[in-house]
Amino acid sequence: MEQMEFWHPGAEKAFQAPTYFRNEKEWKPLEQFDELQIQDIYDLVLKIPNNKGRVGMQRLQQNGITSKRNKLRRWIPCNLGKLDRIPDITHNGTINLETVDCLFRKTCRDNGIVCIKH
Repeated sequence: MEQMEFWHPGAEKAFQAPTYFRNEKEWKPLEQFDELQIQDIYDLVLKIPNNKGRVGMQRLQQNGITSKRNKLRRWIPCNLGKLDRIPDITHNGTINLETVDCLFRKTCRDNGIVCIKH
């Protein structure tokens, strides 16, 4: 797996703005991921300790978000959307969760369920 950094350009845009990722070469939107890349990231989320990733994906399913791509589009800004120098996904497949500044932190019905670190 390639190392990745995700970035979501501002909580004020909520989930309307695209989520970007950078590998060693370039920035590009999540929408340009192929299905294999989506599946690989989804599988890593499901392996987060204490079933926290799995619980978040189940909540998104309950909220009517059914495709893996759309679940990741919702989940990534909440857990990996902070731009920093620490890779969000390392070469060995480790996910480094982040506390992301969010305007909805106290009012979101999914606080602490979809967003793991808060």
